[in-house]
Amino acid sequence: MPTNSRFFIFFLSLIALPAFSQTADFQSAYNALAHFDQPQTQRICKELPVGPKQYFTSLSFVSDILIQDQPAYFEKMAEQENILLEELHALPPTDQFIYQQEIKLHWALLRLKYNHEIAGGWQLYKIFKQQRKFLKQHPHDYRAYKNIGVFEVAFSMIPSKYLWITQTLGIPKGDFSKGISALHLAQKSEFAYESLLLESLVYHFLAHEEQTAISLCPPKDPLHRYFRALMLKKNRQSEEASALFLQDNLQQKLPIIDLHLGDLALRAGEYKAAIGYFNAFNGRKGDAFKADATYKMAMAYLFLKQRKEAESLLKKIKLLPADTYADRYAHAQADLPLPNTHLQQARYFLDGGYWQKARLCLDNIDPNSLATNELQTTYWYRKGQYFELTAQPEKAVGAYLQVIEAQQHLPLYFAPSACLKLGEIYEGRQDYPSAKSFFEQVSDYTGHPYKKSLDQKANAALSQLKEKRKHQ
Repeated sequence: MPTNSRFFIFFLSLIALPAFSQTADFQSAYNALAHFDQPQTQRICKELPVGPKQYFTSLSFVSDILIQDQPAYFEKMAEQENILLEELHALPPTDQFIYQQEIKLHWALLRLKYNHEIAGGWQLYKIFKQQRKFLKQHPHDYRAYKNIGVFEVAFSMIPSKYLWITQTLGIPKGDFSKGISALHLAQKSEFAYESLLLESLVYHFLAHEEQTAISLCPPKDPLHRYFRALMLKKNRQSEEASALFLQDNLQQKLPIIDLHLGDLALRAGEYKAAIGYFNAFNGRKGDAFKADATYKMAMAYLFLKQRKEAESLLKKIKLLPADTYADRYAHAQADLPLPNTHLQQARYFLDGGYWQKARLCLDNIDPNSLATNELQTTYWYRKGQYFELTAQPEKAVGAYLQVIEAQQHLPLYFAPSACLKLGEIYEGRQDYPSAKSFFEQVSDYTGHPYKKSLDQKANAALSQLKEKRKHQ
C-alpha cells in the first residue's frame, strides 16, 4: 500500500486523542483537520488551552509535513517535537503524560516514514510499554484503548519466526480480536468518531478485509471520503473511487489524489486522461512516487501505440528518486524491455474491475507463443486473477498452480501472490489445513519487489485463520 502510507500515518496520529471537554473550539479544530484546512487549524490552535493546543499544533505539523513530503522539510521541523513537549510541563502529571505520549507518537511515525527506522521504532516501543503500564493503573480510561487496540492488531501479525525478537523485548504476541475489542471500548468514549474510523483503517491496511473496512467508513467528510476512495480503489470499484476523489476538489491540498486518478484512468483504458493526471502530479512538490507516475505514464503512451514517447519516459526514470517501493519497482521495470502489451493492459483492467476488457486482452494471447518462463508465469497469473474475480474458483486454482510451476526460481512476485490467493480460496472452502500451507509458502519466496507487502498479508491471513479455527 505505498501510495496510502503517508495518510495512514496521518490518521494513526489521531489514535490517542486526549480527553478534554469537546468545546466548539475543539470541534472546529477537528473539523478543520478533517477538511485538510491547515490555516484554519492553526488559527484555532492559538485559542485552545495548554494540552489540546500542543496536540492539535503537532497534528497540524504532521499533516503539513506529509503533504509537503520533502525529507529536508521534516528534518527542519523535527525540533518542534521537543518545543511542544516542553510546553506541557505546566499540566498535572496525568494529563502531561497523556499529551506527551500522543505527541511522541506523531513524531515516531514520521521518523519511520523518513528513514529513521531505529529511532522511530524505539520510540514506538517505549510508547507501547508506557501505555500498557498506564492502562494497568487506569483500566477505565477508554480513550487510551485506541493505541492499545492498534498495537494489539499489529503485533498479532508478527510472523512466528520473529516472535523470539519481540518476546525478548517484552512485547507479547498480539491478538486480533482483542485489538478490535479495544477499539470498540474506545468507541464508548467521547472519541467514537476517531476510533470507528481507525477500526475501518485497521481492516483496510492491516487485515485487508475491504468490505468490512468500507462498511465502517461512511463518506461524511473529506477525510472519510479520501480513505473510503482508497478502499474502493483497492476493491476494484473504480468509478465510485474516482467520483469520491473528485468530490472535494482537493488536488491542490492533496497532490497524491492526481496520482490515484491517473491510476484509475489507466485501469479504465482512458490513456489520455491518465497522462494528464500523471503530468499534473509530477508538476507538484515532493519527490515520492514521481518515478511510479512516470512509469505508468510510459505505459499509457505504449497502449496508445506511441512507443518513442514511452521509451523516452522510461529513460527519465533514472533521474528520479527511488525512495518508495513503487518508485523502486518503476526503476527496476525501466531497465527491462517494454512489456507484452496485452498482458500489461490485462493487468490494469483487472486491477480496475473491468473484467470484460481484461478477458479480451487475454483471449488475444496464445500461451504457446510465449517464449520465456517469465511471460508464461505472467500469463497464467493474469488468467488466475480473471477466473478468481469472475467467480470461477476451480479454474483459478488450476491457473495459480500453473504459476507456481512456471515461475521456478525466478525473482517474481507472481508465485508468492498465487500462494496467497490459493490460501484465500481454500480458506473460503473451510479447508483450513490447505489454506495454512499456502499462506506459509508465501514467505518462502525471496528477491521479489513486493516481499514485505505479501509477507505481511500472509501473516495477517494466518492470524485471521487462527482466530477462525479457535471458534470452530
